[in-house]
Amino acid sequence: MLRVLAAVVSVSFALLPGAAAEDASLPIRRVVLYKHGIGYFERQGPVSGRAEVSLRFRRDQMSDVLKSLTVLDRGGGRIGAIAYDSQKPPERLLADFAFVLGCDNIQQSLLQQLRGARIRADVAGRGTARGSVLGLDTRVEQQDGVQVQTPRLALLTDEGEIVSADLFDLRALQFEDEALVKEVQRCLDVLRSMHRRDEKSVSLVCEGEGEREVFVSYAVEQPVWKASYRLVLLGAEKSPFLQGWAVVDNASDEDWNEVTLSLVAGLPVSFRQDLYTPQYRERPLLEVEETAAVAVDEFADAEYAKKPRGPGTGSGGRVYRGPGDQPVPPGPSSPGGGPILPERQEAEAVTREIGDLLEYRIDHAVTIPRNRSALLPIVSASVEGGKVALYNEAARAANPMAAVHLHNTTGLTLEGGPVTVLEEETYAGEALFGSIKPDERRYVPFAVDLGLKASTKLDTETERVHKVTILRGIMLAHYQQVEQKTYSFDNKNPEARTVVIEHPRRPGYELRRPEMAADSEIGWYRFRLQVDGGQTAALAVIETRALANTYELTDIDADTIAVFLECRVLNETAEKTLRQLVEMKARVQEATQSLAERQGRLADIDTNQARIRKNLEALGASAEEKDLRKTYVEQLAADEQTVKALAGEVKELQAQGRTRQAELDALLQSFALEYSL
Repeated sequence: MLRVLAAVVSVSFALLPGAAAEDASLPIRRVVLYKHGIGYFERQGPVSGRAEVSLRFRRDQMSDVLKSLTVLDRGGGRIGAIAYDSQKPPERLLADFAFVLGCDNIQQSLLQQLRGARIRADVAGRGTARGSVLGLDTRVEQQDGVQVQTPRLALLTDEGEIVSADLFDLRALQFEDEALVKEVQRCLDVLRSMHRRDEKSVSLVCEGEGEREVFVSYAVEQPVWKASYRLVLLGAEKSPFLQGWAVVDNASDEDWNEVTLSLVAGLPVSFRQDLYTPQYRERPLLEVEETAAVAVDEFADAEYAKKPRGPGTGSGGRVYRGPGDQPVPPGPSSPGGGPILPERQEAEAVTREIGDLLEYRIDHAVTIPRNRSALLPIVSASVEGGKVALYNEAARAANPMAAVHLHNTTGLTLEGGPVTVLEEETYAGEALFGSIKPDERRYVPFAVDLGLKASTKLDTETERVHKVTILRGIMLAHYQQVEQKTYSFDNKNPEARTVVIEHPRRPGYELRRPEMAADSEIGWYRFRLQVDGGQTAALAVIETRALANTYELTDIDADTIAVFLECRVLNETAEKTLRQLVEMKARVQEATQSLAERQGRLADIDTNQARIRKNLEALGASAEEKDLRKTYVEQLAADEQTVKALAGEVKELQAQGRTRQAELDALLQSFALEYSL
């Protein structure tokens, strides 16, 4: 029974010419991990002849694999089909088969379901029989008083003879139908995949001759690698020692055995796209148009064939009729250039720049079992630096931070990460820094220096005007605001401290004292102050800010000029011109006032004339009313003479006002002066 089971379950290709393929293994040779969560894998190994390589991935990795998979046969061969598992559940895939491979009596069940299949059977004592399976029956026998059922195979031979044999007597059984063998093999592959429901298989067929190398690469999602550092302070006389480690996680289902490992820092463009899920597009459903058949002659039919006829027409509406009139299918697109493989560097190249990326290459082969993690050394060297007290009022007003002024003399770019600081053999604190380039300096605060007490005091004063600018009717009186920030420190420690004071750089402020900062970065000045043990010390930082008061020259009067003269803001030219402007503005105002007075009188006369005309309309024909009418008429005549005179004066004053205003405007626009005081 076991022999029969092995014969049925194991699929042999011995009788299938051209279908044999050698199974090949491509171990992982190189792994490159990126900080943005992508892992690049290279596999390489020998193959011979026609070989099949099987790779396995998780379902959530399949889209990345389909997007990045690269396969090269370096021995002159070619890559055939690349097949991969469907994303249908195994239960759905098994339902597509015409047979079921159950768990009980599998050989009987399979042969019963595959009735009609051609097989070759090697029967003990009877030789080899070839034919088609008719089915199975059961022979019942009495053995020692117990009924024993023996399954028997019924076979229709090529000679037309029906023979049967006990399954126990079958020494070998082989299917001769190539399609059936492949179908059983596919069913077995699906059953095997059910052991790992999340696992998908990708099969590569490499066709060629002789021994050769095959290269496979792909990029899939991987855990981000992390950098972690240890900084050991060995006292004032010795340089600090820096040790760096990379935290690497092998979250895959495959061991990394003796691989070349590189760690890349940077942000290359990467994205996710679902290439694994089958996608369908809706198409319009057009009804079949039924028309009565019409007999036409050959020439009419040819003309009709050139006209659009709806669905089924080709380009331009022409109907394709017959094999000689088929459209030419588009040819295959020209293949693009093959991938450019990265050149391998010597093992001693620990780091290298790749454009905007930085690569750490581990200089020895690495082994990390699956679902395990490892700490890998990336730097171990003495660096320049010393311990200081770093004070930033915005971060902590009462005390400075104990820090290390680190000078990266390793020659390597240090990727950012946490730092554990050890002072000789004692844990001192922790820090976090960003990426540090070679020869770059960085302050690394790791603890609060409670032995140093800090305080600050701010004083502000305004200096006198030092420059005056007059242009286009605007006067600017420039002066400076002076701010003095005093930093004081009380050192309770018995040892001296070097305090590095971080003072903010503010737009519009200019540093006056100290003349030169110890060092500075964007946003900060840094000043050094030595504070002896048990002593106090202070540092005053003086900055100036340029300000200006703005005056409209048309708003300046004699009193304002007097104030300017008292404050010594005006020089002789400015005083003379401003007084001229004040006089011209007074003349303009005088003309304006005179014009307003005449216009007011005209308005009063107009009102009085309206009243007189209304009274005239109400007078009758009596003698008294006639005398009053005469008086009103005389008054209207006198007012008309006055109106005529006032109208002339108004016209003259308007012209005079325009002239004086134009002269004032011209002087305002032409007056440009700048002087220092």
